[in-house]
Amino acid sequence: MAESSEARQQRGRGGFRDLPIAWKLRGLAGIVCTLLVLIGVVGIVQLSNTQDRLAHLYNSNLHDVRLLGEIATDYKEVRLRLRAVALATTEEENTNSLQTLDASVAALDQVWAEFAPSPQNDVDQQAFVTAWSAYKTLLTEKLRPLAAASRIAEFNKTVSESVTPLSNAINTSLDNLITRDDAAAKASLDESADAYDTARIVLIGLMVAALLLTFTVVQFIIRAVGRPLRDTVTVLTALAQGRLDQRVDVTSRDEVGRMGTALNSALDRLSDTVSTVVESASQLNSASLQISGASQSLSQAATEQAASVEETTASMEQMTAGISQNSENATATEGIATTTAAEAQEGGDAVQRTVAAMKEITSKIGIIDDIAFQTNMLALNATIEAARAGEHGKGFAVVATEVGKLAERSQVAAQEISELAAGSVQTAERAGDLLNTMIPSIIRTSDLVQEIAAASGEQSTGVRQINIAMSQIGKVTEQTASSSEELAATAEQMSAQTAQLTALMDFFHVGGSARASAPRTFDGGSGGARWGATNSPYRAGWDRGGAYNENSAPVMSGAGTQTLDLENKFDRF
Repeated sequence: MAESSEARQQRGRGGFRDLPIAWKLRGLAGIVCTLLVLIGVVGIVQLSNTQDRLAHLYNSNLHDVRLLGEIATDYKEVRLRLRAVALATTEEENTNSLQTLDASVAALDQVWAEFAPSPQNDVDQQAFVTAWSAYKTLLTEKLRPLAAASRIAEFNKTVSESVTPLSNAINTSLDNLITRDDAAAKASLDESADAYDTARIVLIGLMVAALLLTFTVVQFIIRAVGRPLRDTVTVLTALAQGRLDQRVDVTSRDEVGRMGTALNSALDRLSDTVSTVVESASQLNSASLQISGASQSLSQAATEQAASVEETTASMEQMTAGISQNSENATATEGIATTTAAEAQEGGDAVQRTVAAMKEITSKIGIIDDIAFQTNMLALNATIEAARAGEHGKGFAVVATEVGKLAERSQVAAQEISELAAGSVQTAERAGDLLNTMIPSIIRTSDLVQEIAAASGEQSTGVRQINIAMSQIGKVTEQTASSSEELAATAEQMSAQTAQLTALMDFFHVGGSARASAPRTFDGGSGGARWGATNSPYRAGWDRGGAYNENSAPVMSGAGTQTLDLENKFDRF
């Protein structure tokens, strides 16, 4: 096992290597910028010197040469105008020529006034000033008066004798001044050329030094950064081949060094994770076998429960039919009880009226009894009167006797009828009392029958809800059976996935040795597939040398891509 990353980091501490890459690049940029600034400053200084020399060349040499050229031209113009004065034939031409001559002299004086402040050689300048002053004096004092007087012969003689020597002196001084300024300009040009050569050599030297220094610093940074990166690439290549026993040799604490340290830590964690995953895969395989058995038992129990639910549902349907019949009977009974209560009420009213009629009949019978008693008394009086009458009253006595007997029988019959009427009144009153007692009971019976009908309706509703619940229970039971079957299939696929996972983990090597062998083979039944470490499709993407071949890698379009969906179904179950 390689030394720990902490030891490598402690060993790699020191100096420039530990600086962050950004600071290294900033240092390189600072060096380059410093060199660029140095080269720029030198170039600017040299350009400034060249500018000064060029300005001096223009102001002190070329400008003076230009002014001297103008002075020479103006002097030639003065000589031409002087000749024109000598050749004038009329007074008008003479006057015009003199005016033109004066203008040319003034122009030369103006240019000389601009040239005179420049630093010049005093000898040549003094010679020109002396000759030109004498020339102007000669023009003013002699030549102009002679020309104005049209004394041409004397004018020409004076020009030949006096003007020509002065003209030669003026031309000589101008030639000397021009030669001197031309030599000064050439000297300034030579100085500028020398300064250019010096600046070029200095700038080339600085650029070469900057390139060498930059190249040296870049090479140092490349070595400080590139070597750890190559080591990191080597470790990552080994990781791609499944080798987890390689580590980065960390020699710095910059970003690359921290990346190497992080990679070493990740490899350590990955090694532990691979070991844990292999162990977990084995445990998961055992758990999937247990889940498969439990799901099969659950499926069988769900099937039995579904049958029981169907039987219970049939019984509840029969109970529903009975409760519905009871509800209908209770409704019919309620109608009968209501009708009976109404009829009993009417019967009670009829009995009350009968009792009243019986009482009235009894009172009428009492009147008849009184009438029979009075009739009997009248018959007795008639019998007495007939006895008093003797023979003449016998027939009347017989009639009175019969009337008395009839009155007695009427009285007896009236008494019997009165007694019967009194008994009927008592019976009718008893019947009325019984009816009055029966009516609340009948009404109570009607109310109870209504409650029974309502309870039967509620029972019918409850039984219907129970039927619905039993139907839902049946559906849930069927879903449970289906889910248990899916769970069994999921368990089979989980077992297959654990085999694939273990086969995939078998690709990694920790400490130079291969990982554990293939897990237990899972037989999913007649339609199940057997998985092992030797025929795992996950190894199809790796060649014999341990390199990953993307073109030969399998596409996980089967059970591998369905694992998440199956796990979600298992969680929902």
